[in-house]
Amino acid sequence: MYVKPLPYAKDALMPFLSPEAIDLHYEKHHKGYGAQLSALIKDNPQYQNLLLEDIIKKSHVENNTGIFNNAAQIYNHNFLWASMCPKHLSQLPDSGPFFDAITKSFSSMECLAEKLVETAMKQFGSGWVWMVQHDDGTVFIEKTSNAFVPWIKEPSDRALFVCDVWEHAYYVNYQNRRKEYVQTFFKHINWDFAAQNFQPDAA
Repeated sequence: MYVKPLPYAKDALMPFLSPEAIDLHYEKHHKGYGAQLSALIKDNPQYQNLLLEDIIKKSHVENNTGIFNNAAQIYNHNFLWASMCPKHLSQLPDSGPFFDAITKSFSSMECLAEKLVETAMKQFGSGWVWMVQHDDGTVFIEKTSNAFVPWIKEPSDRALFVCDVWEHAYYVNYQNRRKEYVQTFFKHINWDFAAQNFQPDAA
């Protein structure tokens, strides 16, 4: 019940990601976390009727690794699907507070793309690469390992978009070519979604 439906058809991101890759990622991995979380919550009634974000926070504080990992991975994947869109719908921002925050932090969209790839390549093993807005309004790129989300480390941080660098996210189409995958991901970022998450009043 925590896994959101895909916001597009499984062939919508071709040739970036094939229907086979999307099907494996969504049906097996994402829904798998959902099934495991539901089973775990049955045995932990204190987590029932909580929002997904509250399950993540509570399980982290209580060091309930099983519930935390599955809940956070559901959240991360929900965020991932919304962070991507077909290439023709990925319109780079070129004005406004969000664009101004990007250029203040990275000088240009090209430099942002380079930073995204650089950070992804520095993530050893499984993890995620996020664009995050800090409480002072600045935006930056950071990586998290395994299931972690930015606002677990820093509660005031806001996630804007995320790139999945677990191997199952890209291996079907890119094998071990993570760099090529992330470079192509940049061309499919849903900038409208990122802008909706951005808080201009903080900038």
